[in-house]
Amino acid sequence: MMHKPPRVFISYSHDSEAHRELVLGLANRLRNGGVESWIDQYIPSFPVQGWLRWMKSEIEQADFVLLVCTPRYLQRFNGEDTEGGRGVNFEGVIISQTLYNHYYRNTKFIPVLPPQGCFEHLPLELQAYSAYKLDTDYQDLYRLLTGQPKVTPPPVGQVVQLPEKTHPPFLPSLSIESAYLQSLLQQSQLRFADKTYTTLSGQFQPDRSLIPPECLMSANLLFEAYRPSHAVRDCPSPSEQQDNLLAAFAKYQRLVLLGEPGTGKTFSLWRIAAEQARKTLANPAEPLPVIIPLNRWTDAEQSLASFVLEQMGSLASHFTQLCQAGRVLPLLDALNELPFDQRAHKLPQVRAFVNQVTHLNQPAFKRLLLTCRQRDYVDALEQDLDRLTIEPLDPPRIWQFLQNYFHYFAEQQPQRVAAKLAERLFWQLAGGEKVQACWQDWQQQGKTDQWQVFWQLRKIPDDWPDELKYSWNNYARQVQLADPRSLLKLAANPYLLFLITTLYARYQELPQSRIELFGRFVEVLLKRESAEKAGSRAYVPERMALLTALKQLAWQLQSRSGTTQEARTVLARDEAVQTIPAADLEFAAAASLLELTRDSVRFSHQLLQEFFTAQGFKDRREQGFTAAELWPPDQWWQPNGWEEAAKLAAEYEAEPSLFLQWLAVGNPKLAAEIALEQQIPEALLPFREQWQAAITDVINYPNPKERHTISTVLAWLDWDKRFGIGLDAQGLPEIDWLEIPTGEFIYQDGERLSLPSFKISRYPITNAQFQAFVQAAEGYADPRWWQGLNQPKTAQQSRWQESNRPVERVDWYEALAFCRWLSAKTGLTISLPTEQQWEKAARGNDGQNYPWGNEYNATFCNAENMLGETCAVGIYLLGQSPYKVMDMAGNVWDWCLNTYNRPKQALIDISDNEPRVNHGGSWLNDERFLCSVTRGKVVPDKRGNLLGFRIVSNANN
Repeated sequence: MMHKPPRVFISYSHDSEAHRELVLGLANRLRNGGVESWIDQYIPSFPVQGWLRWMKSEIEQADFVLLVCTPRYLQRFNGEDTEGGRGVNFEGVIISQTLYNHYYRNTKFIPVLPPQGCFEHLPLELQAYSAYKLDTDYQDLYRLLTGQPKVTPPPVGQVVQLPEKTHPPFLPSLSIESAYLQSLLQQSQLRFADKTYTTLSGQFQPDRSLIPPECLMSANLLFEAYRPSHAVRDCPSPSEQQDNLLAAFAKYQRLVLLGEPGTGKTFSLWRIAAEQARKTLANPAEPLPVIIPLNRWTDAEQSLASFVLEQMGSLASHFTQLCQAGRVLPLLDALNELPFDQRAHKLPQVRAFVNQVTHLNQPAFKRLLLTCRQRDYVDALEQDLDRLTIEPLDPPRIWQFLQNYFHYFAEQQPQRVAAKLAERLFWQLAGGEKVQACWQDWQQQGKTDQWQVFWQLRKIPDDWPDELKYSWNNYARQVQLADPRSLLKLAANPYLLFLITTLYARYQELPQSRIELFGRFVEVLLKRESAEKAGSRAYVPERMALLTALKQLAWQLQSRSGTTQEARTVLARDEAVQTIPAADLEFAAAASLLELTRDSVRFSHQLLQEFFTAQGFKDRREQGFTAAELWPPDQWWQPNGWEEAAKLAAEYEAEPSLFLQWLAVGNPKLAAEIALEQQIPEALLPFREQWQAAITDVINYPNPKERHTISTVLAWLDWDKRFGIGLDAQGLPEIDWLEIPTGEFIYQDGERLSLPSFKISRYPITNAQFQAFVQAAEGYADPRWWQGLNQPKTAQQSRWQESNRPVERVDWYEALAFCRWLSAKTGLTISLPTEQQWEKAARGNDGQNYPWGNEYNATFCNAENMLGETCAVGIYLLGQSPYKVMDMAGNVWDWCLNTYNRPKQALIDISDNEPRVNHGGSWLNDERFLCSVTRGKVVPDKRGNLLGFRIVSNANN
C-alpha cells in the first residue's frame, strides 16, 4: 500500500455540462478513496498564476495524469479545434513533449474513456498504453493509482516431482490456436499493418494515421535466387522483377527480404503475418505465423530457442509438435539490429534455426521469412536463402502514390482538386516548373509513352530524331536527374515520401524552410524508434546528447567532402565512436538517421548530413572560424560540397544578415544566392563598391574566374552600374560610344583602306539592352522595324540571362531590327558595323592580329571554353582594342552588316538569306577564330549561344 496519497491531475475537455459532471464525479470519487485529485472545477476563480502556468504546474506535480479521451478532446489535444479548447491543446503539447523527452517510457499519463468511449479517441502518442473505461475498469484504475496489486501471489512452495510422461504428445486444441491467432490480429502493430500495408514503415504520422489500401502502389521487388558468396562471380544468380510481395512469398516460400531503412521491410512482414493468420483461422491445416523480432532479443544470455518460445505465448509448449507437423511459419525481423557485441554467439544460432531439417533432410520450415537491411546483409549475416529486395521508388511510382493518396483523402473536394494537389507536390519534388515544362514538351512531341524513360539519365536513344534531341538534353531535366540533393531522391524512400506527403496534405505546401522539413523528419524518426523501444530493455540515448553528437559527426564527415556531387562521406567506425558511443550509433542507425556497417558510418541521406552540419556554423563562427577556411581564397568560386550546408545554416540564424556578411568575405556568390533566396539582398550592401571595382581590377583580381563570378553576383543583385551596359533614365539602351577617327587602316591580309570616322559601342549589346527592345510596347512586336526582314515568331532568351552579359541567340535580322528601333528612339543613325568598320575598331591603324597586339594571350579574353559560358562584358580590361573597344575577341561573335561573299558591296540586300560575316570568335573558340581577320560565315536566320552583336553610328550623330 502507498503511504503518501497519490496526486492526480485530470485533463479533459468541456464537451457538455453532462461531461463536466462525469469528470467532477470521477475526481470526487478518487478523493473519497484517498487519492488527491485535481481538476479546474476545484478552482473558485481565475488562478493567480494564470491558467497556463497552473496547468503546467499541476502536470509537473502530479504522480499521475488522467486524460479523459473523447472525440472533442482528441481534436483539441491535436490542435485541430479552432473554436476553443486551447487549454487542452496546451496540456497536449506538454504531455507529448514529456513523452518525447523520455522516449515514450510512460508511467505517468493514463488514458481513460467515458462509458461510451472507444480506442480511436485516444491521442496517437498514448495508443500504445493501457486505457481504462470508467464504467467497467474503475477498480483496475484505482489499484494502479494506489499501488495495490490485483492478485496477491501465494508463498513459493516446494518443488513437486512429477512422473515422466509416457503418452504421445498432442497438438494444441483449435481453441488455443484460434485464441493465439486472434490475439495476433488484435495486436496494434498487426492491425495497423493489415489495414495500411504499403512499402512504408513507421508508426508516427503527423497527419493521416493510416494509409488505406486504396492508396497502395505495387512495390518494385527484385528476386534473386540464392548463390553462395564463394560461387563463380561470372555466373550471376537467376533474377526477375516482382511487383506483389504476397505473391512472391507464396511462390518462393523461403526468402530474406532486403531493403534500406524506411522501405517497409517490417511492415511487409507484419502484413504477411496478418494474411497468414486469417488463412489459418479459415483452414486449421495452414501454418501458424510466429513473429520473431530479433531486435528485441537483447539478453546476451538468452538462447534463440528460448526467445522464440516467448513469442509463441500459449503455443510455446506445443512448438516441437507444430514443427514436426510442418505448421510453423517463422517470420524473423531485423537481423541487422542484433547487437554487435552479441553477434558472435547469436548469428550461429540464427543460421542453425533457419537451416533446421527434418529426418528426411528437408527444411523444417517450408516457408520462412527473414528481414534485413540490404547494406548489412554480407558476411556473417548472409543466410542460405533466396533474396527479395525492395528497391527505391522510381518517379512514376512516386507520382502514382501521390495520385492515390490525394484522391482517397479528397473527402468533399472535387477529384480535380486532389489531382491538382498531387501534381503540384510531385513537380515540386521533381525540380519545379522547368522540369515540368520539359515533360510537357515531350508530350507535345508525341512522347507521352516515354514517362519511364523521361526519368533516366542515359545516352539519347538511337531512334530519336535529330529535331527532338534538344528535348532529351534539356538542361533543367539533366540537372535534376544528376542532382544528389534532389527531393525526388529523398522521396524514393517510401517512409520519407509518406512524411513529405502528410506534411503537404496538412499545409497544402511543403515547409518553406528546409530546416523545418528536415527538423520534422528527424523528430518523427526519433519518435518512431523511441516508441518501438519503449517498455523494452533496449538502450535509448539521451535525446539532446544524441543530437549534439550527430552535429559533431556531420561536421567531421562534411570536412572530408571534396565535390558538390557527393559531399556525403564515410567515416571509419572506430573513428566515429570517438564522437558518438557505439550504442548511440546503433540507435541512430535504427532510427534511419545513419547507415552503419561493421566498419563504417555515414548518414542515410546527404541532406540529413548537411542538415546536422548546418547547425554547427553558428558556434564555430562565434569562435572566430572564417568562411575562408571552407572556401580558400584562390578557388572560392569552385563548389566544394559545403554550399548546401551553408544555405541551411542561414535558415537557422536569428540574424541572417550577420551570417551573410561573414559568408560574403569568403564566398560572395554563395552569400548572394542565399540573400536572394531569403529576400534580403540589402544585407550585402557593405560589399557593393568593392565588388563593382573588382570586376575590372586585373591587378588585385588577376584570375578571370574570380572576376567573372563577382560580375555574375552583381548582375543577380542588379548592382552592376557601369556606363554603357544598361539602360538610361528613359529605359532605353545606354550606349558608351567610342569614336573611331577618319584615316587609313590595314584590312585583312594587308590591303590598305580608308574609312570616314564613325562611332562604335564600347561593349556588345547586353541582355538588359536587348530585353528593353523585346519588352517595349513599340519594340520587338512592332512591324515597322521588320520591313524587308525575316521576322522570327518570337524572341529567344539568351542561354545565360544575366543582365550584364552579351545578348546571344539573336539572328542577323533581329540585330538589324534592334538598330532600327534604337535609331527611331534616339534620332541617331544606328546600324550593324560593316566588317571593315569592325576590323578597324578591333585592329587599329596598324592591323595587329588581336585587339591587344600580335601575340595571343589566353588571359586577355573569354575564350577556349575557359569559363564554359559567356561572361559580363568588359571584365577583360587588358584585352581592349587600341580604341578601347571591349570584347572584340571572345565572349560572343559579332554580326557584321556585310554578306560573306561580297564584303565590299555598299548596298546590302536585306531580304535574302545569303550568309553574313561575323567576327571576333566566342567563349568556346580557340585563338584561330579569335584572330581579328578571321571571317565567320553564318546564314542570317541562325541563332546560337555563340552569336551576339554590337552597333555603330555616324560620327556626326
